[in-house]
Amino acid sequence: LSVAERYIETVKKIGIQNDEKGLEIFIPDATQFEVSGKIATLRLNTFHHVIAICPGAKHFTKRWQKEKFAELAIRCCKEYHAKILLFGGASEKEDCSFVQNKISEAVSPNFVTNYAGEFSLLESAHAMEFCDLVITNDSALMHLAAAQHKKIVAIFGSTVKEFGFFPYGTESIVVEVGELYCRPCTHIGRSECPEKHFRCMNDISVDRVFSAVKKLLG
Repeated sequence: LSVAERYIETVKKIGIQNDEKGLEIFIPDATQFEVSGKIATLRLNTFHHVIAICPGAKHFTKRWQKEKFAELAIRCCKEYHAKILLFGGASEKEDCSFVQNKISEAVSPNFVTNYAGEFSLLESAHAMEFCDLVITNDSALMHLAAAQHKKIVAIFGSTVKEFGFFPYGTESIVVEVGELYCRPCTHIGRSECPEKHFRCMNDISVDRVFSAVKKLLG
């Protein structure tokens, strides 16, 4: 059961019901106008798809490797003629810049735009409106993408969707290592793998995540 549904359960006694329309986020008109102006300069209509990639997460054990995100992004660019938009906070600029540079080298700088550390959460949420798909770790940006009703590929490491924090109310695929004795090791995330092998992320291949991308993009 999603945490969102659990919240609804607590207020049913006062007549509040789930409208089954998923999550919502309210973005001020001024923010929408400003972000739309920046997105317009990207000429997204020259690409077949627009894909958001969010390589960050607050805790180490919730972060799939940046090298894999880069390889995945390059495959999306080449096989889907996709424009990649990178999102994250100031602390995630380094990882996003790594992915950006790898795409620029392997494909073209024109295929990637990095908004990490530049956009607020609300600005990132509105920018996702222009995306066909969001690829993300188990993070706040995953929930923003769900609130924008985007298709989502979510990569789960030390956490599991059974905790209730999964993409809610939108089409999504959670990629995870199902049979692992030490998983989950936390409901929030850790600064390091307590077993030292980090198999919950190391065992998730680029091929597996790209397969999920293909399913959602059709």
